[in-house]
Amino acid sequence: LLLGAAALGAVGLVSFGATLNDSLDATRDQSLNPLRPIPSGQVSERATGALLGSSLLLGLLGSVAFGTAGTLVAIGVAVCILALTTGVRFVPAAGLPLLAMVYAAHMFVVYPEMRFVWPAVLVLTHSFAAAAVAHAVGGKAPRISKRAWTSAVLAWAVLVGILIALGRSRTGDDRAWLGDLGLTMTMAPAVAAAVFAVVVVRKVGQVGRGPRAAEVVARCAALWRPVYGSAWLAGIGAWLPAVALTLFALFGFAGASTAREAFGLIERPVAFRR
Repeated sequence: LLLGAAALGAVGLVSFGATLNDSLDATRDQSLNPLRPIPSGQVSERATGALLGSSLLLGLLGSVAFGTAGTLVAIGVAVCILALTTGVRFVPAAGLPLLAMVYAAHMFVVYPEMRFVWPAVLVLTHSFAAAAVAHAVGGKAPRISKRAWTSAVLAWAVLVGILIALGRSRTGDDRAWLGDLGLTMTMAPAVAAAVFAVVVVRKVGQVGRGPRAAEVVARCAALWRPVYGSAWLAGIGAWLPAVALTLFALFGFAGASTAREAFGLIERPVAFRR
């Protein structure tokens, strides 16, 4: 029941963010991406509004299974998504850390009483770094100035400090600091992070800088979040759950890639050149 509720809440919030983003970008996509569902007329404004409202309701409904605290966290995540898509994303100094906070905060929906906060710290750092790299290599506008980079990094550091302080207040001295975890527990997540960095450098080197590189970084970053979950499980010796989560992530990524290619063939069918 809890797994189903978590899946419902996750799908609802992701769908809410994606639909809201496409809805707000509909005018710009008419010139830049005219084949997207809303600009091309495949999805009407009424259907967009219905999907937007139902997605938010499903996301909040899934969080109800985790009590009042879980529901309040889900509402906070939805508010952050709303702020991010309506304008904060165009201010990199605030948009990059806010995006990272969304990914870290949603982990507290299913477990608001979380005491072992280092997985959330890792996801926060991973999401911030991936978004920053994607923005830089993709040449996205607006360009980030040195002052904006400094502000973004300081905001990330403050968020990390808040998470660590939260974990310390809930656990005392027990596993409150990274050095208290031991080499065995931290090795697997550290290796996963290092492999992610190598993969990103290699992929960006293959495709070169530009929008495609930013998309590649975003895809790898999305795939790596469940990999970190498997790494933490492996670090504590829970090998069966670690393997199960890894397989689930791989099947999910393969399914998403297949669906993406299938829809691409529908929009642009294969044909012979003349």
